[in-house]
Amino acid sequence: MATPLLCLPSNFNKFLIFISIFFVSLFSQEISSQNQIFADQVTFESNVLDSNNALGDQNTFATLNSFGGTILISDAFTGELELQFPSTLPANTTSYIQIGFDDDILNALLGGTLGTDLADIAGGVVLGDHFFNVEARMDNMAVFSRSSATATVASRFRIVTDKDGFFYAAITPDQPYNRLYIEDVTDTLLLGQENSMMVFNAFYYTATDCAFEPLYTDFDGAGLSIDALELGDAGVVNPQFAIDDNETNFSQLNLGVASVNGSILQNIYLANVYSPDAEFSVTLKTDPTLVLLGIVNNVTIKAFNGPDEVFSSSLAGGLDVDLLGLLSDGEVVTVVFAPGLSFDRVSVELSTIQPINVSQSLDLLGISVAEVDAPDLDQDQVFCLLDNPTVADLNTNGQDITWYNAPTGGIAFVPTDALETRIYFASQTIDG
Repeated sequence: MATPLLCLPSNFNKFLIFISIFFVSLFSQEISSQNQIFADQVTFESNVLDSNNALGDQNTFATLNSFGGTILISDAFTGELELQFPSTLPANTTSYIQIGFDDDILNALLGGTLGTDLADIAGGVVLGDHFFNVEARMDNMAVFSRSSATATVASRFRIVTDKDGFFYAAITPDQPYNRLYIEDVTDTLLLGQENSMMVFNAFYYTATDCAFEPLYTDFDGAGLSIDALELGDAGVVNPQFAIDDNETNFSQLNLGVASVNGSILQNIYLANVYSPDAEFSVTLKTDPTLVLLGIVNNVTIKAFNGPDEVFSSSLAGGLDVDLLGLLSDGEVVTVVFAPGLSFDRVSVELSTIQPINVSQSLDLLGISVAEVDAPDLDQDQVFCLLDNPTVADLNTNGQDITWYNAPTGGIAFVPTDALETRIYFASQTIDG
């Protein structure tokens, strides 16, 4: 931290004054990491083992049991667990429930609207035979509900995975809530069958210190044939590799030999709603043959704020000649994008190159948010009172700096205001 000095000529040496200026960067939206706030109370349970294991962050789990019943008597039952948060969550707050369930079903649901087709080819799995329901509740009243019995089709309910391959049900109710309800269900058509699921914890995030790591990922697609999915040529392979800490592995977006207007998209959910001045980078590579065929025009990079798309650009729009040359050589490239609006999700979409009859794919090594450095005083400054120094004489290495008398709110100084002995605070504005 530089300390400007206000001094007098020698004949005024009894009146030497020091000005300490503390620089605080204040943005219109804070770029933050997040703390997990866990559900800490069981408010209802039925057919659950070790329900308290789902409270907090214990690396343990509760087991919800269900039974399809028998022919002679109506003895079917479901496993039910209701968890409460320490306080009420505002509308549009996303909560995550870490779950253990049938891996084939969860991997199918990870594919969004492709879930039904992916389930059909995963050993004949049927989404509606063994499934779970989730609800957000305000006390005893349900304000949001979804089921894994059908593929996810909206951003308010998704099955996502983290970098370690663990699964979460992510829900974003449009009303305030303070409880989450989870129910494990075995369809009554499965007579005599018992099933179960694990609930590890339930939590949401609050903003704290700065961090820029992606949290979760899932994918979706359109125009993909069942044949392509069944052959394993279409979809996303190892989606978690796009958000892990390994810089050498990758997820792979595959269209196979796709039908007309086919597309595959991978979502990366970030740690916060980042401010409009934040940038993000996408690291990827592909087959040089596909570059020659124009794949860079068929890769679209998007940014979202909640359900709203706020930015879209073709990969070609972010490539210069040098990067295009590297991509044409089969090298890994990192491309930076600046949405100019707040965002909390980045998506990479690959659409079909037409007309070709070759397999089309893209390797996604990672996505990261580029931190904008806070400005600072670039050196110690010395001011002489005889020169009548003003706020305009304060030099920083930042852009469009405004000085204030308080860290939040406060009154802005004008450039002609005389410097005085006090703490100064500043904001920086970049591209509006």
